[in-house]
Parts: sequence; C-alpha cells; structure tokens
Amino acid sequence: MAGKIRINDHISLAPGELRYYATRASGPGGQKVNKTATRITLRFSLAESSSFGPEDKRAIKEKLGKLVSESGDIVIHEERGRTQGINRKLALEKFRKLIAGALLRPRRRIPTSASPAEREKRLREKKHTGEKKRERKRTGPSDTDF
Repeated sequence: MAGKIRINDHISLAPGELRYYATRASGPGGQKVNKTATRITLRFSLAESSSFGPEDKRAIKEKLGKLVSESGDIVIHEERGRTQGINRKLALEKFRKLIAGALLRPRRRIPTSASPAEREKRLREKKHTGEKKRERKRTGPSDTDF
C-alpha cells in the first residue's frame, strides 16, 4: 500500500501507522489449518498517531470503548477469509468503518413548532373523537336494564 489509507473526506493515515500480524485461525479447516497463519490482527496505536487531534482521539476512545486498550492501541482480529490477503482487507475495512463511525458528530436538532394549520387539524380531530365517544353513551334507560 503505497498511498495513504483514507478514513473519511478529512482524515487519512500513513500506511506505517497500521501494523499487521498473522497467526493461526481457529475453527474448522482440515489439515491446512495447522500449517497456515491466515488470521490477521490489525494493531493501531491511537496514542502515538499524529493523524488525529486530541478531540478526535477523545471521541474515538469514548465511542469505541473496549476496543481501545489502556495503552491506547486499537486491536482488530479478522479470520473470516481463507487467505491472509482477504483477511487483511477485511480487517482494514472494519477498522475504517469503526474510526469513521466514531468520528461522526451527531447533528444538532433544531426545535420546531407545529404550524397553525396542524394545530387546527389536531383540535378538529380531538373534537371529532370526543363526539364519537359521546354518541356511544346511553341516553336513557333501555329495555335490558331491570
């Protein structure tokens, strides 16, 4: 990977900031599983990264919680693919999504009020419902009341 790793429109990482380790994957796989190291562990040091400002680092730590270790490392494991290359791509994509999601700031809600026409409609519907209920009431004694 010669170029920068793009997280979102504003942030890109240098490829050297991500470290990959290959280990043996768990689960079924026949004889091949005992010979090949296809599981990929992606490690990123948030504390040492110069790509994020202090506010971004705080937001990432807050939102990713348990994925950030006490030393400030983000560790992602991937073993769904059958090769190191596939697992490397999957781990990188998972990392991108996690970081991009953690950096999203929720939009501020602008309070609005109902228009006069909406208020009038609501009052008309309430009056109509009340009239329906009033019509259901008994008006006098019936033949079944003895």
